[in-house]
Amino acid sequence: MAQQSRQTSDPPRGEPEIIPPGADWPPKPRGRVPDSASQVTFIHIARPGPVGIILAFLVLGMLAAVTFVLLLGLAVVGAAVAGVVIIGAAISLFLRRTFPR
Repeated sequence: MAQQSRQTSDPPRGEPEIIPPGADWPPKPRGRVPDSASQVTFIHIARPGPVGIILAFLVLGMLAAVTFVLLLGLAVVGAAVAGVVIIGAAISLFLRRTFPR
């Protein structure tokens, strides 16, 4: 990323503000500024109704089903790998007895 060089300084954005003696400093903001210390938000959490309970159980059931399918797939792949290793070991044992050194 190329950086642009500044050839001239930024022009002043406005005249400086002269604060008379006895005035409030710092001045109050003109717009609304979010301040987490003075801002309070109330959240009302309602009890779940019958539809919400049914949907929650459906989501939990779907997650359980997906987990079961993934574990079943992992077991099938593990059995296939174990079978290949056992067959490879049997072939290796057979070839060692057939062709001794």
